Amino acid sequence: MTANGEISFSESFRPIQQSEYNIVRSRGYNLKQVPMALGGIAFYSHPGVRFLSY
Repeated sequence: MTANGEISFSESFRPIQQSEYNIVRSRGYNLKQVPMALGGIAFYSHPGVRFLSY
């Protein structure tokens, strides 16, 4: 929808590819990519859970 000019803002979990920039540019629009957050993984457990060591 962004590439068709139907919306002016969108989110993506990955960086925009050069081919996508080229498609949008050929339609007369410009894209600006702004990183908003970094992903991460957190591990947690209950204190009563015993961990096995190998």
